[in-house]
Amino acid sequence: MVKVDRYRVVARFARLFPDPAVFEDQDHLVERYLVQNGLLPEKTFDLYQGVWKKQRIGEMAFQIRDFAHEIRTLNVTNVSELYEIMKKQSQTTSLSSIELAKMPEEAFQVTVAYLKSQLRKSAGEDALEVEVYAAKDLSASEKSSLEKRLTKESTGSTVYVIISKPSPLMKVETQ
Repeated sequence: MVKVDRYRVVARFARLFPDPAVFEDQDHLVERYLVQNGLLPEKTFDLYQGVWKKQRIGEMAFQIRDFAHEIRTLNVTNVSELYEIMKKQSQTTSLSSIELAKMPEEAFQVTVAYLKSQLRKSAGEDALEVEVYAAKDLSASEKSSLEKRLTKESTGSTVYVIISKPSPLMKVETQ
């Protein structure tokens, strides 16, 4: 059992055109902003609240229309143990699937986000890359390709995890 914080924020920006980042992955806009500005993940909660109190992200002012916080309990296995099992089976690239059966949609999304953050954290410590996808969020061709590799049909509760070693030729330094 894992307890996670879930936030739902509805914000109104006066104008959006200066920063296209707002239109990208909106679910992780604030988290991405905080991490890109050098904040340690453990400190995000305090600063996260500060961003909402100041009602500014960078140079863009906004108004909060709705702010909801709830603590969710997820019935998830120990993610570090799960990661170790997948890592041991990993060669250059490893594909695994996880079934999150009989889980309400809202809890499913929170669980996928939790798995993604925890697996990426563990993989980062081993200099590995992790990709996590919910099957129902993939296009038909993407899903079909992964199903063929696993020789197993996906369900609405399938989560795919790809662990890979970064190629030295493909590694790009970012600052």
